[in-house]
Amino acid sequence: MFLSALILSAALLALHAIELLAQITDERRILLYVPLVGGLVAIGAAGLVSGTKGQLRIASWEIAIAGGAALLLFLATRSASWDESLTDLFLPLLLAIVATRVLMGWWGLLPLALTYALSVIVVAFLRWFWLPEPQSGGPVIAWALDSRASIAMAWLIIGTYAILNLSFLEPYLGDVARYFRNAPENVAVRREIRKQAVDTLEALHLSGDYDRIVVVAHSLGTVVAYDMLRAYYARIRYQLPESSKLGPDFATLDGGVTDRVAARALGRQVIAAMAKAVESDGNVRGRKKAPPSEAKLRAWLVTDFVTLGSPLAHAYYLMCKGNTEHALKRNFEVRANAREFPTCPPTQIDKIAKDGWLTFELDGERYFHHGGQFALTRWTNLYFPIYQLLWGDAIGGQLAPIFGDHVVDIAVYTNSARRVSFFAHTLYWDISKKERSKAPHIVALEQAINLEDASVVNGLRSTQDAASSARPV
Repeated sequence: MFLSALILSAALLALHAIELLAQITDERRILLYVPLVGGLVAIGAAGLVSGTKGQLRIASWEIAIAGGAALLLFLATRSASWDESLTDLFLPLLLAIVATRVLMGWWGLLPLALTYALSVIVVAFLRWFWLPEPQSGGPVIAWALDSRASIAMAWLIIGTYAILNLSFLEPYLGDVARYFRNAPENVAVRREIRKQAVDTLEALHLSGDYDRIVVVAHSLGTVVAYDMLRAYYARIRYQLPESSKLGPDFATLDGGVTDRVAARALGRQVIAAMAKAVESDGNVRGRKKAPPSEAKLRAWLVTDFVTLGSPLAHAYYLMCKGNTEHALKRNFEVRANAREFPTCPPTQIDKIAKDGWLTFELDGERYFHHGGQFALTRWTNLYFPIYQLLWGDAIGGQLAPIFGDHVVDIAVYTNSARRVSFFAHTLYWDISKKERSKAPHIVALEQAINLEDASVVNGLRSTQDAASSARPV
């Protein structure tokens, strides 16, 4: 609706600019007729071109439309002055409808209609109860060319957008939109970002200096980190130690564990078993069928993935295709079932065929599939609850409803009183508040990063647990 108000504002001010530059204040009907005449000329010319090309059926339709519209236009100019009223009252709306259809599609017309209806009420209040305008003549309604209140409202909306764009939209939402948008100018840069992230993760794994890796990411970084984890795991899945070397915990985890706490603990134990198997095997792969490029064993060392203010909370709209909410959710489900989008816990495609969280069976042997990383890696998500759009974090949110109930969502606050902070998207690590490093959001971040390597997030209560305990039994 804000975008609809912005389009209406731009349409109104653009028409005023044309009116002033062309000096047609007393002949506003020109604003209506010139585009119509231009359209008729274009249709008529298209009919002539179609006729010369032998496309007689198309040419006849185009010439008939142009001729009929020209006749109606001629008759309208000879009738009453309805065209002046139409131009003054509704031309900005007509221009906004066209712009909305081009920019936002048919679905954008509904919020445009709601915005226009609310604007009519607001301007009517200003017109009749507060700031009556001195013009004689017809009534003044919202977004009319002769309404000073509408002009003031248009400048206010555009000014508000300029402030929001500089402080919020461009530096935060703009980056996210560009990353997800499959435009030609974005593809190469996005690929380079992912490549550098994957190369960094691989360097950490191959350095031999670490037995554990914790990935902490904020905002758009959570999306990059998610892509990094799924790309690197897919790259090394054939180089992981054979399941027979990973002990009974692996079989239990692969079979699926409904209890989230137990699954997180088992995942950590399997990661430790992988590292031990790689070390004891001398980093040489035992399977003879492996190609030379995969001759060395790899371990998966990412024990924890911590996301802060993640736009993945809006994954349906950012990552999926569809024109309705149901279609977007369905598209996500299809791609998650294909393991294009790894979930937590992982998707079991075919349970009858003994498809597990980590492996699938083929010709009597079990192989790691590419969607099992979050059976091993503990995913903790911190977010500031949103309140009236500008308080809390509108970019982040809960991830468990989308990516699976083994994601631990933690609602955080910058104070013990649990008051929601204004635009909290960049406050996840801020210690400038009164409680400083003892503030709840800092304590939650320390415990989520989990440097002590506890099997569960100590002292933190997930949003899912809080909701379930609040329900009557």
